[in-house]
Amino acid sequence: MKDLNDITGARCDDLLTDAAARNLPAVLTVKVGQSWATFKSRLLGSHPGERYLAVEDPEHDRDPASADAVQLGQNIGVAFRRGSSKYICSTVVDGRAHYRLNERVTMPCLRLRWPGKLQQLQRRAFYRADVPLDHEIPVRFWDGGLARPHEAGKPASPLHTGRLMDISCGGVRVESDQDPRLKDDQNVGLSFALRPREAPIVLEAVHRHTSRPEPHRYCHGFQFVGLEMSVEGRSILNQISRFVSELQRVSLRRRK
Repeated sequence: MKDLNDITGARCDDLLTDAAARNLPAVLTVKVGQSWATFKSRLLGSHPGERYLAVEDPEHDRDPASADAVQLGQNIGVAFRRGSSKYICSTVVDGRAHYRLNERVTMPCLRLRWPGKLQQLQRRAFYRADVPLDHEIPVRFWDGGLARPHEAGKPASPLHTGRLMDISCGGVRVESDQDPRLKDDQNVGLSFALRPREAPIVLEAVHRHTSRPEPHRYCHGFQFVGLEMSVEGRSILNQISRFVSELQRVSLRRRK
């Protein structure tokens, strides 16, 4: 199987129908200004004949940010896990409505245009793979995400540096010797090259946590956002998936 496998036609319809019947949890990704925002949701119902997919409206979960972020006609990314794989797609918000779950229960939903294609990643690509100490990968990161790439290094958007500790298709852990004092859920820009002499990958992420295992040693957890929304982003996912597979194979060989 390829790192990122395209699924179309009847198989795409069947997978979406089955996932919706199970009401699987989903993550929605939308662009807010020049940055990305994510919201937890779940699949409610599938209607391939009417060409729409119903997902729980994040506003129903009292997430006030979603009311302004999710707009009609907007492009939106949908990601969900089923079995040993994660599935992603990009589609459009066609409307807001109430979806009838059964005779007694209705729920606010977003009506999304039926996706013509799903892309499948094996779950192992989302297991963190440690980067060997003899394969040092420098990382640059800055506040503001890709909205302010050219401001990185200026006082309003200081440039921080560190070393890649582990990586998956979902995010990275970065070690630095200084505390950049990032806030949780803050958008940052990341830049790193997976191999020597390769062009650096530049992407947007959300800061999830920072720990301090030792004095003057800080570990930052970042979650990637927005990669499923563009051809370039999905190409980056492919690159990362292949690299994660290489690290996992190296780790297995060293254990033998």
